[in-house]
Amino acid sequence: LREYIHIAPLLPHLDKCQSWARDGVAAEAKEIEDRVSQTVEWDQINKLLVQFQDATIIDNFTSNEGSSRLKPLMNCRKKKETHVAVIIDELIRDHDFRGI
Repeated sequence: LREYIHIAPLLPHLDKCQSWARDGVAAEAKEIEDRVSQTVEWDQINKLLVQFQDATIIDNFTSNEGSSRLKPLMNCRKKKETHVAVIIDELIRDHDFRGI
């Protein structure tokens, strides 16, 4: 930035940019976690997870924020899917087709 003496004072510091990026990744992770807990719209959840995987590209910049949150999100989704499958199996076994 020393080469750009006219604009350097107008740019945010690198630490601030890293903080914004980490906060953004954390906010997206929270949104996905909330979506998994509130709904079973797998297509939408999968789309969000694929987009979130792209956040791992900036891991070097965000101190591995994306990678550290991705595995728990995938586990959360898998647990929810398993839980839903168990409930559907129970409804079928009990011949209770109202909830399906």
